[in-house]
Formats: sequence, C-alpha cells, structure tokens
Amino acid sequence: MLVELATVLVGVAVLQLVSAAPAPPPSHPTATALPNVVFHDGRHDAGIRKDQNHMDPRDRRANEWIAGMLAATQSKYADLLPPPKHKRRWNADLINVYRDLSYSVPISIGSPPQIVNVTLDTGSTTLWVYTSCTGMACGGVTPFSPAASSSFSTNGTPFNQDYGVGGVSGAYGTDTVAIGGNVVTGQQVGLVTYTGSDSVGAMAGTTKGGLLGLGWPSSPTDGRSFWANSAAQTTWASPQFGIYLARCLDRNNNNYEVAGGELSLGDLDTSLFTGDITYISASENSGSVYWQIPLDGAIINGATVDTTRKNGAKPLAVIDTGTTVALGARKAVAAIYAQVPGASIDSDVTFNMLGYDTDVYTFPCSNLSMLPQLDLVFGGVPFSIYPPDLVLQLSSSGTTCTGSLVGMDSSDDFWLLGDTFLKNVYSVYRSSPAAVGFATLATDADLRYTTTSIMAIGGKNSIAFGTPSSKSRTQSSTRGGHGASASGNQQAAATDSSTSPGSSGEPAHAVSAAAATVAGRGLWRLGGMCVVWTVLHVVGGQC
Repeated sequence: MLVELATVLVGVAVLQLVSAAPAPPPSHPTATALPNVVFHDGRHDAGIRKDQNHMDPRDRRANEWIAGMLAATQSKYADLLPPPKHKRRWNADLINVYRDLSYSVPISIGSPPQIVNVTLDTGSTTLWVYTSCTGMACGGVTPFSPAASSSFSTNGTPFNQDYGVGGVSGAYGTDTVAIGGNVVTGQQVGLVTYTGSDSVGAMAGTTKGGLLGLGWPSSPTDGRSFWANSAAQTTWASPQFGIYLARCLDRNNNNYEVAGGELSLGDLDTSLFTGDITYISASENSGSVYWQIPLDGAIINGATVDTTRKNGAKPLAVIDTGTTVALGARKAVAAIYAQVPGASIDSDVTFNMLGYDTDVYTFPCSNLSMLPQLDLVFGGVPFSIYPPDLVLQLSSSGTTCTGSLVGMDSSDDFWLLGDTFLKNVYSVYRSSPAAVGFATLATDADLRYTTTSIMAIGGKNSIAFGTPSSKSRTQSSTRGGHGASASGNQQAAATDSSTSPGSSGEPAHAVSAAAATVAGRGLWRLGGMCVVWTVLHVVGGQC
C-alpha cells in the first residue's frame, strides 16, 4: 500500500513539473503534411497539408478521411484530366537574307516535319510555302511536299494573297506547323507553285521558300495567322511576341544568309533589350491586317520635323518586318534629306506605291559621314535610327548612295516602317490590349557597322567594308539572336525557352551557301515582296 501511494505521489510531482514548463509559442504551429501520392499516370501529385495543432482530434480524423476520399477520387478519374498547362515562351533564330534585305525564320510543316525557311512578315497574315520551285532562283529552296505529310489535309479553297504591287496564288490546305518548338495543329497554309514569273518569288542564293504572315487578324474569326492560332492552342506566358532583327556585320561574307536575330512567341526575351517597353495603342487595327500606330513626330539633329497630317491629326505608321525600307510623308522626308549635302530625288526612278508617287533620294557616298541623326517619336519617346541604316545601296560606280527612307505623296501622310527602322529597336506585338511596343536594344544586341561598311546587297562593285564599331561585337556566337554567324554549314537553330519538362526545340536547318548572282537588278522589299528596279544597278539576286 505504501509503495502504491509513493508511486502516485511521484506521478503527481511529475505532472506538476510538466505543467510548469513553458508552452510552445502559439504563433508557431507545427504543420503536419500528409504524404504526397503520385498516381499511376505520373501526371498528378496530390498532397494536403493541415495544421493539426489547432484541430480537435475528431476533426483531424474527419479531415484525414476527406483527404483520402479526394485522393481516391482523383486517382479514379486521372485519365480524364488533361496534363496541366505551363505558361511558356518559344524562341526561334532568324536568318538575315542578302545583308539586311529581309529576314526569314525556319518552320517545320507536316508529319514527319519538313523544314522550310519563310520570310518574316508582320505586314500580312497568311502563311504560304512553295510546293514546287523551278528556275535559277530556286537552287537553295526546299519546297514543301504535301504528299509526304500524313497530317496534311486539302480543303480546295483557292488561295490568293495580294501585296499591293503583286501577289501569289494557289490553294489552301491545313497541316501541323511548328516554330521554335511551338506546335500548332490544323494551321491553314497557302500552297504556291513558283515558275520564275511571279512578282513575288524566290531569291537566288537563298533558302527562302515562302512567307509567314504575323499581321493582325482582320477579324476575330480570321484563323489564318499562325500567332493567333498559337495563342489559342498553347498557353502563352503573355499575349505578345517580340522580334529582334540583327544587322549583317560581315559585309565581305560571300554567303547570302547569316544569322539575323530572334523571334519570341508567347513572351519577350528580356536579354535583348534594356529599360522599359513603350507600348503604343494599336486600336486603329480594327478591320485591318496591319500593326498600325500613331506617329508622334520626327526629330532631325535635334530639330523637330512637322509630321502632322493635312487635317492636323497624327499620321499612322504601319510596322512591317517584311519591308526593307521606310516610307514617310513626302514633306517630312524632304526635310530629312535637306540635311544631307548633295541629296536629290532620282528622276530616273519612278515607282507607284499603292497609287501614290514616291520620291527616291540619292546623294554622294562621300557624304556618308554627314547623314543626320533621325529619331522617330512614339508614345512620347524618341527612338533613333542609326545613320548608316538610312543607306539602301550603292550605284555601280560606288560613288552614289541611295537612301532607304522614301517619300510618298499619300493623301493621309501614311508611314510604313520596315527593317530600316526595326533594326534599331526590339519590337513587340501585343494582342490584348492591342498595341505595338518598342524598347532600346541591349548593349550586346545593338550590333553596328561603321559608315565605311554600308552596302545593302553587296557584290563586286561594293566599297570596302570596315570593322564593326566599338559598340558592336564580332559575330561569332552560336546564338543567332545575338547576331551569330550562320554561314556555310552552320545551322539556324530554333529553341524552346520553356522550363517545362519534356519540351524540345524545332529541328535546325542548314543555311545554304549558294552564291548565284544576277547583275544589274536591284531588290526592294515592300509589303512582303520583292520589287525589281532595273534602273538601280546592284549585284544581288533575282526576285
């Protein structure tokens, strides 16, 4: 009996000591996690955490039962649940064609994939490719074969794409198309047969086999645009795509195609620009295929140039990667060339652009160093055009330069800004809300040549080219988005920058080093096409 009493007293003492000990701080509860359960399909991971310190034991048991029931239900219906979507961005390296004349991107079409290089064109919406290509300009072109694709389907709808001063025609079909690893099924594709007589055609010495329209859909039901279909079928990190056009620095390179920048779908490559993006509303896009935005003004050597329309409103500017040059209101362009000694309108060059006369300016190449500093103002922010970009080409004698800024006598003072301007910015195209954005290029993306290395097409009559300026770096990287060389057998890689597992890049394509030339024919890209000017002697290729 005494032993039992002693035992009880000891127990009470122990309980008193325990109760006297400080309790754990209530602000730091201990979280107990139920083990994660991975089900048989390997796609779904279930784990439910509960703070069991603040739960009645009966509630704890009830919650454990509910968690188990939910886990069992998820396992039962796992096959009905699609894999979770990851917000992503896809990158594809671009190809610089004919020393800044145009830019193309490798795409894959069909099953199994067939690689075709197509012109990058934000001035139209249709994707079209050659199904056959005959003639001297087709040496490097690999046509798409619908018969070799198990996923191809023809719908018999006639295809006709007009570019204002020419066009292509054929029939529509649908197939699987991928760019930089971004896959779209059921993409509408125009099928074109090239015979050498089309006004829009292949270019000698290049691999260009079609055109990719990245313009604004003309209506909500327009399903032709690849980017619109991509945004609908895949989960973009943000509703926009970005484009960086890299200059060709190695002007002595005999290859007509080198690496030329980057296209990013679903978000932007922040390594290619610095500072904020200036977005300009593209609400004027309603009913149009163009990315068009208001132009605030122009500045020449610090002096403001009047760019207002005849009715006092701001002019609209179309942003078009498929055009080499820049076109502006006749009055404003004349004021710009007034700053260049010896500049005058070339009376031998007459060209009608969409019903309006154009002014093409020439000036002595000895005055290259006197080219003005031109800034175009969007959203209240000035964006500079590197002066040598204002030169399109040289004459056969090498003494006369042709300007890449062309005046146009349009009734609404229309502006069209092609690669002459776009090489100087990182451009962004946003669908919601509709806008075009510009940002300053990052230091290692702002590749520049010197004023002694200017030549748009090149050839035996070109002047000697200097070394890249101190602001540029040698094109030796394997990353085309930063101006890497892609000559010879090097490949224009397409990369998927998503961090999601299981993603893979698009098959790379070797860039042709063919060098067929045709003397005495000039090339000018307008609205996704080549216009031949026989009066401008430039050693280049055939449209």
